Amino acid sequence: MCEYLYDYSADDSSNAYTVIQKYRKLNDNCYRNMVIPMWDKGKKELADKMIQKILNFVDQKEEFYVSTPASNIDVFVSYLLQQVKEAFPRAIDLSSYMKKTKNIEVGLEENRQMTEQEIEEIIEVDRDGMKSCIAETANKFVIIDDVYSTGRSIRVCYKIISNIIPNINSKYKIVILKNS
Repeated sequence: MCEYLYDYSADDSSNAYTVIQKYRKLNDNCYRNMVIPMWDKGKKELADKMIQKILNFVDQKEEFYVSTPASNIDVFVSYLLQQVKEAFPRAIDLSSYMKKTKNIEVGLEENRQMTEQEIEEIIEVDRDGMKSCIAETANKFVIIDDVYSTGRSIRVCYKIISNIIPNINSKYKIVILKNS
């Protein structure tokens, strides 16, 4: 199951949801810094909405795995991940065990030709670190991503983690923005 908090259109005005896509496309740090106040203004509301969606999948007292796909831009998902960990104290964060080895954003138009195998090859995985997080009672996995364009980052994230942690039997994906 994949939940989207916002369905993006290029004509949309700027708000906490849409600045995520605008930030990715802006190469100039000056312009990037201009959109951050819009994010700051709405990020708490967005996080609350996301947590309510996750509550439909896991109980607050339940142990489960959570991660974001490896990314070079974590300004948005890092805040949301922190809010999830505060709302769900038994969430097991696996994000830090995956790092990109190249500065490539796979969701951008110029990188959409990359295969999932090519994406997986630019992600360094700390398998031992991830294995140390295996919990007997955790069998659900929540993936949090900022922008969904083709779904490849989410699929690669799930593939990597499910190959290392064998007891995952259900997954839930929540994405801030669907890029239509």
